[in-house]
Amino acid sequence: MGFYETPLRRLRLVRAGGLVVLAIAFAVIPSWAALDTFGAVFGYAAAGGCLLAALFNVWLARRTPEGKLVHATPDHAPPAEQLRLYRRMILCSVVAFPVLAAAVAYELHQLESGAKDRVRIWAPLVPVYERLGFWPTVIAPLLLGTVCCAVFVSKTRKLTRGPHAGR
Repeated sequence: MGFYETPLRRLRLVRAGGLVVLAIAFAVIPSWAALDTFGAVFGYAAAGGCLLAALFNVWLARRTPEGKLVHATPDHAPPAEQLRLYRRMILCSVVAFPVLAAAVAYELHQLESGAKDRVRIWAPLVPVYERLGFWPTVIAPLLLGTVCCAVFVSKTRKLTRGPHAGR
């Protein structure tokens, strides 16, 4: 095991421990702060959700093989895992960036039509909107998604055509 690797079982158990601490914090908050009934119920529900997630992580840890490793960066992972990661990232990019562009377009349309006085958009897009206007701001996430997809496709091609292909 190298510096950039950690056992998956240990990671899941540490994550479960963190979720238990978070559940305790959520459960204690309603007794320390003056909350209404909804706030207290929300705190207890959040604590229960954290406990369920912790139990799920313990369950996953028990079923994880002893030698399974998590890599800090994809470059240190085996080629098969890198390929799987980059293909998944291509799919996420193809879905996420158009959804982001649609959300930005909707919010900015609400602002420009006068339906809302203030809107919330992704922070890096604010200067683009202030300087260039509506359409460049809507197109910017699509361009970023295209660049991300191009990088992931390039890495995928290198892995499938490179010296590690077929392993």
